[in-house]
Amino acid sequence: MYLKILFSSNISEMTLSSAEAVLLVWLGKATIHDIRLDKDLKPLARQFNLKLLRNKDKNMHIRAISSILIERGLVSVTTSLNNVSREDVTVKV
Repeated sequence: MYLKILFSSNISEMTLSSAEAVLLVWLGKATIHDIRLDKDLKPLARQFNLKLLRNKDKNMHIRAISSILIERGLVSVTTSLNNVSREDVTVKV
């Protein structure tokens, strides 16, 4: 049920590289290696109340947080979700 809610509609077609692009723009980081699980991703997961991500790996955090950012309208993507680059993402805050 959690994955169904988390990856609803077109979000489920988002690739890991697309999710990474969304998160890089949101965090203002240069590369995915600059994003740390404990320092960056876990606090975001707590902020968005993603409790079911506990004990999950970095990639699962990246996908879930990117999906939430898109679903809540915090970022906009100007292309299909299976081929997103950093240039396609805009922060709406």
